[in-house]
Amino acid sequence: MLGLIVGLLAGCIKPAGIIGNIPQVDNDFATVFIARKAGNMQCGRWDGEKYIGGFLIRINDTDFIRLGCGMKTEFKIPVGKTTKISSVSSTISDHYYLEPEKGEKIYFGMDCNFGACWFGPMSRIEWQQISLTCKEVLVIKQ
Repeated sequence: MLGLIVGLLAGCIKPAGIIGNIPQVDNDFATVFIARKAGNMQCGRWDGEKYIGGFLIRINDTDFIRLGCGMKTEFKIPVGKTTKISSVSSTISDHYYLEPEKGEKIYFGMDCNFGACWFGPMSRIEWQQISLTCKEVLVIKQ
């Protein structure tokens, strides 16, 4: 059990930010919004100002970004083809296949509760509630 806890925490201690290629889009795109709730459960280590550690988000099985606690972001994905988005840092790897329409807005949230972490789709209103806890924005320029 201790090994599992140490392993989960070690996976979170990597720095948040962009770590892979940013999806290339043209005028036909959808926007994905992700917010990771602020808190201290499985948030990595405290550096005196904020928690350092990020959950890995992948696009089409390729590392893309790491989101820290209290961080939100948005990015564009192309329409007309399937895009796989997943979080492999959560307790169970969560994979979602998106087939967006032009201009569509897709919302995801992340959180940890008593050692169980999740990543999943949600409504705009649910996303807005989580994003209110976010004090940091990961800017992804496309």
